[in-house]
Amino acid sequence: MYRADVRIVNHILSLITHKNGCYSYGSHTLLHYRCNDDYITRKCSDNARIREAYDTAAMLEVTNRDNGVHVCGILVGIGPLAGQIPMTIDKDRFGKSTKEVLASQYSKDDDGDFGILKLDIYGREILDVIKETTLQVREKKGITIDSDDIPLDDEQTYALFAAGKTSDIHHFHSEGMREKLRALKPDRFSDLVAMEALYRPGIKDLIPELISRKHGQTPVDFMTPELKDILGETYGIIVYHEQLMEIVERIGGFTHGEADRLRKAVGKHQVAVLNELETRFMSGGKQVFPILLLKIPGQP
Repeated sequence: MYRADVRIVNHILSLITHKNGCYSYGSHTLLHYRCNDDYITRKCSDNARIREAYDTAAMLEVTNRDNGVHVCGILVGIGPLAGQIPMTIDKDRFGKSTKEVLASQYSKDDDGDFGILKLDIYGREILDVIKETTLQVREKKGITIDSDDIPLDDEQTYALFAAGKTSDIHHFHSEGMREKLRALKPDRFSDLVAMEALYRPGIKDLIPELISRKHGQTPVDFMTPELKDILGETYGIIVYHEQLMEIVERIGGFTHGEADRLRKAVGKHQVAVLNELETRFMSGGKQVFPILLLKIPGQP
């Protein structure tokens, strides 16, 4: 193992704080500063021990520190995956057992570069519970239930959700979620889907607006009639990535590939890509919906 003097390590940290005022240096890597910051470049050139320690840290920084299996990640490819990407045997640590599973040796963000589609399929264990429940009902009660044919407009079911009596329902069991359900009083399936999608860090703040719009306390604003069919079921609020993709395709003239690139950039907070696509959106929109763009604040 490489050992460096504590004073050298502290000095390297001070090089970063010299530039940023804190140890967190944002999205830039040590290699970026090594090549682009004159102060750091000079310090590394003047002191061999600093240069060796810094360059070693820069090399280690971009490597994966550990491995694991994504809780719900499924990889799909054309033909056997073993012939397309490096595979390994790992442990699925998220279930009740630690069964061995076949996993990619690439990180979760790199498989797509090799033509592999990654799908996040949540609630696999819940599907097993549903299947087992229907089997037990048939065995003990003689009643056959098709889980794919359960009505989505059952009033008694929505009454339970509206009363917050969901402590045993996956994703709706927390006290915070039940409080929001009591305020929302869902009466259609799309209400439940939107609530589940919004009840997470960063976008929870949109839930009061969703509730207010549903009950007519705040006007539903689609900005333009052209978006009503896209945003209708979420009361004019962009909740899903699919909605965002449809909007930029319709208003900005994006291709489906460009819209998917925007989806990925939003999910991964890729600011540079978002800035690039904003310019593309405005350019395409002026050709497709020039009048609509006049309604967007801050646009010439």
